[in-house]
Amino acid sequence: MSDRIPTIRAIFGHEPRRDGETPSGYMVGYRPHGAGPDAKVTRIEEQVNNHGSYEDVWFMIYDGETLVAKMNASAVAEVMFEN
Repeated sequence: MSDRIPTIRAIFGHEPRRDGETPSGYMVGYRPHGAGPDAKVTRIEEQVNNHGSYEDVWFMIYDGETLVAKMNASAVAEVMFEN
């Protein structure tokens, strides 16, 4: 068994189930929603914040070294990892 942390390839949000709304998602190699035409997701990292009696978890979406978006784990329905 490997101790290697798997690389996140994509995250997808819940289906809002309302007309005209689609779930949000981010995938490495694709343009993030609302970003310029040259923007591209280069990595997605999980960030765990320990507050003593509880933790909150965020997925941080980067274009190079620039943070372009973040999504709380409670809003994520699916996480895809590299093989």
